[in-house]
Amino acid sequence: DNSDTLTIHQRIKIKKQYDQFLEENIENSLTEISETIKSYHKNIMLSIAVKPDFEAAKKLYYQNWQKWLSENLCDYVVLMNYNSENNIFYKNLEKVKLLNKAKKLVIGIATYNQNNNAVIERINNILNENFVGYNLFSFNDLRKKANLIKMLKKVNFNINVTN
Repeated sequence: DNSDTLTIHQRIKIKKQYDQFLEENIENSLTEISETIKSYHKNIMLSIAVKPDFEAAKKLYYQNWQKWLSENLCDYVVLMNYNSENNIFYKNLEKVKLLNKAKKLVIGIATYNQNNNAVIERINNILNENFVGYNLFSFNDLRKKANLIKMLKKVNFNINVTN
């Protein structure tokens, strides 16, 4: 008896409703956090780490960060652009440049999956664009890379490290 089995159409409808539920709950939580911060601490800026490809971020991770920026739910986003392959890293940058939101985007760069020269090259490229800046990931990896820290200090890069 297949009377209790859902049709493909029903499954698709349920999946779509579930996805919408997740996206709305993330956005509602962000709205609450943002309003709380602004009501108590007007000088605190709220940043959110997100997937760099805005289409995949929304579809797969329920991160509608374009909307969050447009609605001022956060001050800026940190794109976790951690791919070691140049073509993917720079493709992500080209896509987000088209959004005209560079002044609200910090570009995350991984240090754990590439050599120091590649990190420095990526920083230089980011600084030559209109992005807010860059963020290096991860602190634990950077602790092991004294030479990279020396290189960054030598060229006077502002160092922003996250765990």
